[in-house]
Amino acid sequence: MNDKEKTKEQLISEQAKIEAIWITYSESPIPSLMLIRDGRIEEYNQAMFELTGYAHEEVPDIPAWMSKVYPDVEYRNKVIEISRQSRNRRIDIKRDVFNLKRKNGEERFVEFSVFDITLQGKPIGKQIVQGQDITERIQMEQELRKHQDNLEKLVEMRTANLEKANRKLQDKMTERKKSERALRESEEKYSEIFEGVEEGILYYSKKGDVIDVNPALLKITGLLKSDIVGKHISSLAEIFVSIKDIPRILSTIKAALLGESTNAYEVEYSNRIFEIGSHKPQKDASGNIFRPPKSTL
Repeated sequence: MNDKEKTKEQLISEQAKIEAIWITYSESPIPSLMLIRDGRIEEYNQAMFELTGYAHEEVPDIPAWMSKVYPDVEYRNKVIEISRQSRNRRIDIKRDVFNLKRKNGEERFVEFSVFDITLQGKPIGKQIVQGQDITERIQMEQELRKHQDNLEKLVEMRTANLEKANRKLQDKMTERKKSERALRESEEKYSEIFEGVEEGILYYSKKGDVIDVNPALLKITGLLKSDIVGKHISSLAEIFVSIKDIPRILSTIKAALLGESTNAYEVEYSNRIFEIGSHKPQKDASGNIFRPPKSTL
């Protein structure tokens, strides 16, 4: 057998091997095609037709394929350059995702991989291109990212609301502490006056029950604190003043119980003349009573 015959036999053997290889891919459920280095598409399986909607006759080579499945010129040019470098074995395409448009206009995300066909460990200028439709996976990932973004925004919004509410609460607590401190200082100051003045003072509730008396009142009347605290103020009128002053005293008490103040006037007690009057309750900035009605003697 001469060299020409040997070469012919070798080519026949290689072609048989290539055909055997393609038989495997032609029956594969994975979309596949066989690509020659010059850009011709030599083989094209049924799964690739179902993926793209194009028959082999409609896309006999790379230019036809590119113009149909990648109609956007800018995007197509990028894919053409990637394909050129892959055919020249400058880059490997392994599980690279491309946005492919089917014949019916539907866009699909397809993960392509390209493999060189080799015989005796050497590439023969042909490649197998396989594509896997991963549109549903991509859409699920996009939906997941959308939910994650929405969740992050929701968390940020709720965090901002909580921080805002916390600041308001802190402001209220600060204001309350200021009010409590001011009230405490006012009470301490008033207590010093209550305990230290020479003017006799007694406090009573809205019902007229005596709540407290200062030392000056006890000194003036000569009574014990237990003799006065807890008694109704009207029952003390007869003790403190003469009979002729009782109507006016009761009128003063009534005004005080209604939250009104009265002008001071003179009454006689134990052969001595005293000035008596009533003052309405004292309230804080919120309108709460922190000092009940009082009468002075």
